[in-house]
Amino acid sequence: MRHIYSQLFLHRLVLIFFLFVLVSIDSICAEEKNSSSSKVKIWMLEWRGETDAEKGFKDVLLKSDKKFELVELDFKQKTDDLVNLLREDFLAKAEKFDYVYTYGSTITARVKNAIPNNNIRHIATIVTDPIALALTTDLKSSGINKIVAKHVVDLETQIINASKLIKIKKLGFIFNPKEINSNFVRENMQKIAEKHGLTLVDIPVRPDVEGLNIAISAIKNKQYIIDSLYLPPDTFLTVNMDIITATVTKELKIPVIAAIEDQLKKGALLGTVSSYKVIGEALAKEVLKDIEQNNKKRDVPVILDPNPEFKINEQIIKILGINVPGELQKHLKDYK
Repeated sequence: MRHIYSQLFLHRLVLIFFLFVLVSIDSICAEEKNSSSSKVKIWMLEWRGETDAEKGFKDVLLKSDKKFELVELDFKQKTDDLVNLLREDFLAKAEKFDYVYTYGSTITARVKNAIPNNNIRHIATIVTDPIALALTTDLKSSGINKIVAKHVVDLETQIINASKLIKIKKLGFIFNPKEINSNFVRENMQKIAEKHGLTLVDIPVRPDVEGLNIAISAIKNKQYIIDSLYLPPDTFLTVNMDIITATVTKELKIPVIAAIEDQLKKGALLGTVSSYKVIGEALAKEVLKDIEQNNKKRDVPVILDPNPEFKINEQIIKILGINVPGELQKHLKDYK
């Protein structure tokens, strides 16, 4: 009898042990599930790798007390790869995330209609003209379920600042006619040129190295008569700045006006530019506000750099032999 009681007691102990193990496993799984669900998931679709915009964005998020899962996909300026992604059930992939981050007008223009106004918040950054791209109708609003950032400084301000240092009469405008940003900028630049009595000289370029060399040779051979050259915020032109500056700047001594700071870093003379890092940080702060307020549908004004800067490339000043007046000395920047 005592033996039977001992066996029953042991069976109960074993049963209690297994129940304890099961409860512990359930608790661990629940904790892991809660931990996973508490992470904010962001799908970052990049066009040319990590820029200062992404660095600023990630820096603010990862230093916060919130948990984020950032999945980055770099298209490396390959439009076909982007088109293929959109064809392959893009929405099903996007719905695994809380936010979809798109860099630049090329990606943003194609992705914006693929994200319905549901629980996915679209972060559209480094967009040249949010209104022309139909992201919004007013810079006071990013529109439903979006956070939008514009990076190009007002064109008239750019030209007025450039005119403080160089004489502009015949402004060359090199652009890819198939590139969204360039066409937006060209339309506005034509209006500004007319207002200020300038001649805008269109220099269309095919977006490959051979096409760019042909356009630069045409400038050299005086098929295009210009006294200055404006670069729109085109990734292809920015990446291939060395081809432009080798002839236009160093050989022909024609000043190049930049739309973005990366072009200044690569050899443009001057530009009035936004900080990508500041814009990226501002976007991240809006994401944190979403989390704090538990509201991803709140309306946010289009984000701008509140303090864009007029900058003059000190190295290019020396190459062109331009004298910088005292009042403009503060704008000199060493891009070595």
